[in-house]
Amino acid sequence: MTALATVLSKDHQAGGTYIQQPVEVSRSFRTAREIPIAESYAFDLQLEGVADPVRASFNTVKSRQFEVGQKVRVQYVRRGIPPLWQRITVLDMTPVEPH
Repeated sequence: MTALATVLSKDHQAGGTYIQQPVEVSRSFRTAREIPIAESYAFDLQLEGVADPVRASFNTVKSRQFEVGQKVRVQYVRRGIPPLWQRITVLDMTPVEPH
């Protein structure tokens, strides 16, 4: 799906590491693995036709082109079972060119 949205906030997310613990059922010895997480920017977006804000995250290079208050075009998918739960996952975001 595609919709227009407004950027409500832009927050820097510092890079770091995530430690993944093995959960295998075996007798072999496995150690935890460190997985690097790149720094990024998290955006709160107000999609047209959606009541609650939606959150998206992009790398620092792509995020340079977006500022708070800017209109953007968002590609997203809606997942879940509507009466029970629903989640919107943002796939891509591009700036809307002024006419």
